[in-house]
Amino acid sequence: TMKNTDTGNSRKKQNILSPSASYMLSTILSKVQRPDLPSTFALDAGLPKIAWKTGTSYGRRDAWSVGYNNKYTVAVWVGNFSGEGVPEIQGSTIAAPLLFEIFNNIDRNMPAQWFTAPAEIDERWVCSVSGEIPDHYCKDQVLDYYIPGVSVNKSCTHLSMQFISNDSTISYCRSCLPDSSYLTVPYANFDPALISFYDKEFIQYKSIPPHESSCTRIYGELGPEITSLKEGLEYYLDPLDNMQLELKADSQNDVQKLSWFIDDKYVETVGAKESLFFTPKSGKVKISCTDDKGRNTDIEIKVFYL
Repeated sequence: TMKNTDTGNSRKKQNILSPSASYMLSTILSKVQRPDLPSTFALDAGLPKIAWKTGTSYGRRDAWSVGYNNKYTVAVWVGNFSGEGVPEIQGSTIAAPLLFEIFNNIDRNMPAQWFTAPAEIDERWVCSVSGEIPDHYCKDQVLDYYIPGVSVNKSCTHLSMQFISNDSTISYCRSCLPDSSYLTVPYANFDPALISFYDKEFIQYKSIPPHESSCTRIYGELGPEITSLKEGLEYYLDPLDNMQLELKADSQNDVQKLSWFIDDKYVETVGAKESLFFTPKSGKVKISCTDDKGRNTDIEIKVFYL
């Protein structure tokens, strides 16, 4: 949690993380229920009490693992000095077991005690899915550390309660909710980018049914996220190639259709997961995407023809 600042004649130490944040981070990194625990290390294999992290570089050129307790910090690097990659090299399976073995040897006779929780830190119940303050639908809760006055006091939103028809084919908002004969069902409140990933990888998830078509309510937030083009970027096109730009967006779980506009002129309405292509004019181009709930997102790009 300290760094040296070289001022020429003297070296000063400057705090980077608070004691409470450092303790919480160290506690997280000491957990053994994690995907990078080597499969060769069972829980009864004498894992040292350390905080640790592994890594593998691009191309599998390096495998590393760094660990620490309140007495030692050890870094392990495995690789070829030539920089040549090795298909089998991986931080969790190559470097981590060596790290554990080193700690078990240097701390064999006098194991280090774990860090002491600072007085500022406290505990509270949180949702085990999101780590946020539980809402009424968060049935699975765990006790976790937090820093009073610093940690976010946000209520959990990993589920959203939806009003749907008895046959689960239509969803309602409070503006079009019928007087009776409807269900209240929890749906996973996935981020639009995650929904897009699930669709791309053919991962099944529970999708919210289409909204009541006669509803006239306009939603004012959580609009589509345009992903194929970026706000403020410049795009250079070769007119000889007849190049087009893609229109694609990530949207909320309950969206079925997206409508696209170029310079405020309607282009086409497509499925929420579909792409659309257009030939832009030179100069500034305004692109708008509106979902079937009336939520809109605008971006502006610049197009240059070579």
